[in-house]
Amino acid sequence: FTEKTLCDFSGRIECEGPNSRLYQFQGNLVVGAKTVPISPNMVILRGCLLQNTKRVFGAVIYAGHESKIFKNATQTPSKRSTVERIVDKVILFMFALLFSMCMCGCVFYGFWTANRFPDAWYLGPFKTESQYDPDKPVLSAVTNFITVFILYGYLIPISL
Repeated sequence: FTEKTLCDFSGRIECEGPNSRLYQFQGNLVVGAKTVPISPNMVILRGCLLQNTKRVFGAVIYAGHESKIFKNATQTPSKRSTVERIVDKVILFMFALLFSMCMCGCVFYGFWTANRFPDAWYLGPFKTESQYDPDKPVLSAVTNFITVFILYGYLIPISL
């Protein structure tokens, strides 16, 4: 073949569909009435280097994600152990438990401050700071959330 005869070349390639078998290929080059088999030795896979060759004429059979290299590629396995994954789930569960305990305490404390605290004469509701003020139950609830979060923070061990 020369570049001039290649421009006038007309034919088609009949081959198997895209698959992951790197060392197998079944196909034929049909030129007019003549059929020429294409063996795996005649196929260059994506990423291969061809050396010591002045020129090459070829046809692309599969491209992109349809190439044999992409079909053969598998996802890299995780290097994290099963124990690490379990510990991560346990820590997330413990943090969710801590957060839910703090939220429950915060909400109930806010309701108690707004509704019951004025009746608790023994706590001195009229001599209050802003943290325990029955007129500001939201502020009381937020400060209680922070306090409870610090107190219950030991639920999650430092080593984890």
